[in-house]
Amino acid sequence: MREPFALATSLPNEVHVLFRGDTLGTQSIKLCRALKLKNRLASRLGRIDQLIIAHNSSIKDHSEYDARDLYKQRMLLAQQLVQLKVDISSANAAVQNQIYEIAECKSLCATLAKVNSQHGPHTKSYGESLQMYEAQFRKADLDKEIRKVEREVDRLQDELDEFNHKTHIQVDTTILNPSDEL
Repeated sequence: MREPFALATSLPNEVHVLFRGDTLGTQSIKLCRALKLKNRLASRLGRIDQLIIAHNSSIKDHSEYDARDLYKQRMLLAQQLVQLKVDISSANAAVQNQIYEIAECKSLCATLAKVNSQHGPHTKSYGESLQMYEAQFRKADLDKEIRKVEREVDRLQDELDEFNHKTHIQVDTTILNPSDEL
């Protein structure tokens, strides 16, 4: 029995329910390849979305694309992308802490790069009086901290890269061998 895919759709006069199953089998691939594949599928999904948006309404008998066919392709691709993301997420459970830590370190670097480090006498604009500023974190201190956090990001990313290269996941072969449609 096939398991229904969560993205059931209903368009005027039609109901589509996509099913998991009917695959050619699975194949083991490295997690690093699965991550690249996920990005490729997401990009392809975005291109299909743009085509649906652009070609849904056109001069009669002059459309390059059939929006209904594109929509069917989109739903199938979304199903594949969801399953791939679930598979990747399951494989990443062992390193989820490092993934979150990298994200927070990158966020910290972005914040530190935006911190105003103006120090000493300055005027905000022409004609205003001289104001004395005191930075609690000086520019050199901020830059030093950013470099320190970036080194930690690099260390963690190296660990993740190693994990991604040695970890394998099973993926549906239809994802690996996409049809010639978009």
